[in-house]
Amino acid sequence: MGVKPSLSQIVDMASKMQAQMKKMHAHEDLITVTKTSDDGSIKVVVNGRMRVESIEVTPDHEQTNCYEITAYTINQAILEVEKKLREQLMSISNEHAQSDE
Repeated sequence: MGVKPSLSQIVDMASKMQAQMKKMHAHEDLITVTKTSDDGSIKVVVNGRMRVESIEVTPDHEQTNCYEITAYTINQAILEVEKKLREQLMSISNEHAQSDE
């Protein structure tokens, strides 16, 4: 069995985790992804908090499958935001690991 951390070590780890979370939330505010549908008819902007900031539909492409194209484009933007957030989290984790050495 491993050695259990002391209360002060647990508090120190929690404090470091809280600082990492604050840093992560600050990075979320900096991320904005703009995604355009394959046919160019729809453009969406999604921020790092996974909120849709805007949707633009070109007037000449208002068609029946507009909703499907919009949903697909939004989902693609969200996937890209998730990827950027994972990259930021890995970067922050690596910084934390290096500072512990």
